[in-house]
Amino acid sequence: VWTNGTYGKQYFVVEHRRKTKFDFYIPNKGLLIYHVDENMTSNTNERCGAGSPHYRVALEQADGDCDLENNVNQGDNGDPYPGSGGTHNPNTSFNLISTPNSNSYTDAATGVSVYNIHFSGGDGYASFAVSPVPPTVTVASPNGGEVLQVGDPDTIRWVAFDDIAVDSVSILLSTDGGATFPTVLAHGEANDSSYVWTVAGPPSTNCRIRVLAYDRSGYSAYDASNADFQIYDPAAGVVDRGTADFRIVSVKPNPTASGTQIAFSSPRAGAEADIYDVGGRLVRSLAVRTGAAGGGAFEASWDGTDSRGSAMSPGIYFLRVTSGARAQTARITIVR
Repeated sequence: VWTNGTYGKQYFVVEHRRKTKFDFYIPNKGLLIYHVDENMTSNTNERCGAGSPHYRVALEQADGDCDLENNVNQGDNGDPYPGSGGTHNPNTSFNLISTPNSNSYTDAATGVSVYNIHFSGGDGYASFAVSPVPPTVTVASPNGGEVLQVGDPDTIRWVAFDDIAVDSVSILLSTDGGATFPTVLAHGEANDSSYVWTVAGPPSTNCRIRVLAYDRSGYSAYDASNADFQIYDPAAGVVDRGTADFRIVSVKPNPTASGTQIAFSSPRAGAEADIYDVGGRLVRSLAVRTGAAGGGAFEASWDGTDSRGSAMSPGIYFLRVTSGARAQTARITIVR
């Protein structure tokens, strides 16, 4: 097998061996994967991995220990896939990112993947792929402009495709506008297009999500939110990381028993702030005033009453701030 199923001087040969008849005394049953390079004239160059000179026919030892090249032994239980007892046993995959890997002797990716290697009874099973094409992935949400509150559940959504199959995805979080993604929200997640997480801090107005998709040949690709979204912590008050042209800066106190003060920023002269109940019904439109800081800062107050002045029942309400075509939302909790 080789890239896209083509034939050349360099390729892999896969063989299933069982401890029976002439093979009764071999160290272990399993899949043997040979790396063949017909450009070599002998089998005496004991190199393990990429580079030259190297063997004409080399055994890709599943344990990754290179015992044959280092004259440690003449084969052991860790060499056939999946193997046992070695550094990387049981080893169920041979691809771009495995040890050993399926790269050529020039260390170029071949796209060859032998995966899902396993035995059931006396029979061995494996799947093959020979594609060097990476997957494609697109983040759908959060994709910019959302306001997520610490402690709330939120669903991250994406779409990922591959010519063979997307094996898994990883989901990362950035709080510095995508400069770094140090927080791993999920790894080895199934490619089911959605992942529910509980929003956690630190609060920031410069958050982005990155989704990495991996295919079964070991290739990967990623996409990130197109623009910043906000993680808001009502217990922390003002968000103190980064700046944004349009954002809710603070809602405090929250939870509240009597009222709350709202601060937000917008590059536009006009802005509106409204309170809605959990059924989506408008409770009250708030009077918006220019903030003391100026420069696009706005303020509003809500005393916990509706448009008729009646006190609202304890529960969850939503603040929606709009400016032009942009909108952001934050949760407000009333307690009595």
